[in-house]
Amino acid sequence: LVGRPGRYLYVFESYRMEECSDGSCLMELCIQLSITMLGKQLIQNNLFEIGIPKLKKLIRYIQSEQGAFQEEERQKKLRRYETDHFLEPFGGLTPEYMEMSQLQT
Repeated sequence: LVGRPGRYLYVFESYRMEECSDGSCLMELCIQLSITMLGKQLIQNNLFEIGIPKLKKLIRYIQSEQGAFQEEERQKKLRRYETDHFLEPFGGLTPEYMEMSQLQT
């Protein structure tokens, strides 16, 4: 779009498209590269390193709150014999007695 050396495209018959200063286009290139590199580091890396973990933590917190609320509602609805069903089976007094006798010796 800007042409080639010897046949550049001119706008309004005197301004060349994307014309560099007399020294060269090096300064413009440095500015563009610094904006690109700093912008990538500041925006993209901060988003990935700070924003996404915070978002995951927020999602886990919301899910745990919903889970706790649902568990509480389920516990309210269950009758005594239903809650007893979820207890561990009774293994007898022998293991308890053996544990206590080992502690005393």
